[in-house]
Amino acid sequence: MTEEKMMNQKEQLISEINALRDKIGHFKIYLNKDTNEQLSIGYYFDKEKKLWTSYYINDFKIKSNTSEDEIEILKHIYKTVCKTAELYENPILKIKEIIPHLRSVSIYLNDYCTSPYAIGYYYDKQKNAWLVYRNGERSDTGIYGTYEYEIDAIASVYSMARREYSFQHH
Repeated sequence: MTEEKMMNQKEQLISEINALRDKIGHFKIYLNKDTNEQLSIGYYFDKEKKLWTSYYINDFKIKSNTSEDEIEILKHIYKTVCKTAELYENPILKIKEIIPHLRSVSIYLNDYCTSPYAIGYYYDKQKNAWLVYRNGERSDTGIYGTYEYEIDAIASVYSMARREYSFQHH
C-alpha cells in the first residue's frame, strides 16, 4: 500500500471514529495518547516495544491489541467505539427486552437489591456516584463500577445483562 493510500485510510478511520464521539456516553477517545483515565478508548505508540497499542478503560484498563501497523490498531479502535456506541443506544429499552429471557438473574434499575443473582445500579449519596453491582449466590455484592453519570451506569448494566443473556442462551 502506498504511503498516500495509508494516510487516506488513516484519515478516514479517524474521521469515522470522531463521528461517533457523541454516541458513547462520557467515554473519551484518545488518539495516539496513553492514559489511565476512566471511560477511555484510545491507542498510542509504545516506544519500548515499538508497537502500536490500543486500550479500553471502563472499570479496569484493558490493553486490547498491539500491532506494528497503526491502521490495524485504528480499525480495532473503530470496532471498539462502535460496540460502545451500541451500549448507549436505548440501553433501558434493551434491558427491558432482555429481562423476560433471563433465568435466575434479576435486573434492578436505579434500585439496590440484596437478593442473590441480581444485577443493577443505584445512586449512593455518600459516594455521590452511581454504583453498578452484581450479587452472587450468597447475596455477596460486587461493585462493578462507579460512575459520575447515570447513563454510564445504565450502559454498564446493559453490558452485564447482555453478557448474562449470552451465557444463558448459548
